[in-house]
Amino acid sequence: MTQKQAEFIEKLVQAHQLKLQRIATHLTNDEWTAADLTQEVFEAASRKVEELMEHPTIEKWLIRALVYQIKNEFFRAYRRYEVPDSQIEAITEPELPLPLELILPKELTEKEREILIMRLEARMEYARIARQLHISEAACRKRMERALKHCEALLKKDAKEF
Repeated sequence: MTQKQAEFIEKLVQAHQLKLQRIATHLTNDEWTAADLTQEVFEAASRKVEELMEHPTIEKWLIRALVYQIKNEFFRAYRRYEVPDSQIEAITEPELPLPLELILPKELTEKEREILIMRLEARMEYARIARQLHISEAACRKRMERALKHCEALLKKDAKEF
């Protein structure tokens, strides 16, 4: 990046950062996420600095880039489902008297049992489980969510029968 391009980006940030951050905060309802997304817009601008220096409506480009970043963030957040601790605590206690394998309902599939044991008993992170199972982290989280729901339903069923 040349000195002229660096100065252009610096002026761009000074002129538009507050406005973009206000827009992002309004759309995301989160100041920290808005700051990150605004930063990502300026990083994208620095990668396309030559194109932007000749662009007729720079502010419009920046706002479009921001909206694109916000949409991507919402999509990533949707795919990055986190199982609440309250759901995990409903199935396990911090220190189980028996191995989880013996406590889980027998109707669970082998894949469900495996992921529940890895996450709840071994306390493995999603990224590590995903690598071990050769699946994406998003698929790992979704599999865990489904396994928990299935396990919870089976435990409720057993409780009613008892």
